[in-house]
Amino acid sequence: MKHNLIIVPGWGGTELLWKHQSEHLSDIADITVTYFPDAETIEEMTEQLIKDAPEKFIICGHSLGGWVAQLAAIKAPHRVSHLIIMGSWTGDLDHEKRQYFEQWQHEIENDRLEKLLSEINATSVFPSRSNDRTLMSTLIEGQSKFPRQGFLNQTKAMLNSQPTTLQLHKIVCPTLIIYGRQDSAFTLETQQSMKSGIPSAKLAIIEDCGHMPHVEQPQAVTALLRFWLENQVKQ
Repeated sequence: MKHNLIIVPGWGGTELLWKHQSEHLSDIADITVTYFPDAETIEEMTEQLIKDAPEKFIICGHSLGGWVAQLAAIKAPHRVSHLIIMGSWTGDLDHEKRQYFEQWQHEIENDRLEKLLSEINATSVFPSRSNDRTLMSTLIEGQSKFPRQGFLNQTKAMLNSQPTTLQLHKIVCPTLIIYGRQDSAFTLETQQSMKSGIPSAKLAIIEDCGHMPHVEQPQAVTALLRFWLENQVKQ
C-alpha cells in the first residue's frame, strides 16, 4: 500500500524543485507538493495543510517548510505518521537572522526580487557550485511560478511566527533530520539541538552539500528518503 507523502518546499519553492523525489519515490508514495503563498504566518500555513491533508500522512518540509512540518506534527500527532525535516530550524531568530529577513522584505518591497533571488541562490549551495549555471537555472525555474506577493508573505511569516523550540518534545512520530554539511543558512548545532528536542529523531548529514540538498544532491536525498521510509514502514 502506498503512503501519502506531503512535501512542503522552502521559501519561494515549488514542485519544480522536487522533480527527482516525486518521480523516483512514486512507487512507494502518493506525493503532493504543497505551498502557501497567501499565508502570512507559519500557523496559517499549518492550519491550511492539516485541513487539506489526508487522514494519515507523512510530511517532508524543507527550510521554512520544515518549520511548517514540525508544527503539523505537533498539532496533529494522530495524523502525521512520519516527519522529515530538511535544512531547517525551529523559527528562532537571533538579531542577525532577523536583520537578514528584514533586508529580504525591504528588497522585495522595492522591486528587487530577481536580484535578491540571484544572491540567495548563489550563497545557498555548496560553495564550488555557486557558478554552476545548470544548478542556478534549476533553482530560478523552481521559483519562477511563485508569486511575488508570496515571497513577501513568506518572509513576513518567518519574521512574525512563533518558534516551535519549546514544543519539540510533543513530536511523537519517527523523525528524520537531513542536513547539508555546508549549509550556510543553518548550523549543524541547530540540527543537533532539534535532534535532542525530538524524542525519536535521527540526523543524516549529506556531504559536499549546501542548503538545497534535494536539488544539489537529488540522488542522495531520494535514496535516503527511500531507505528511511521503507525501514520505518516495516517497523
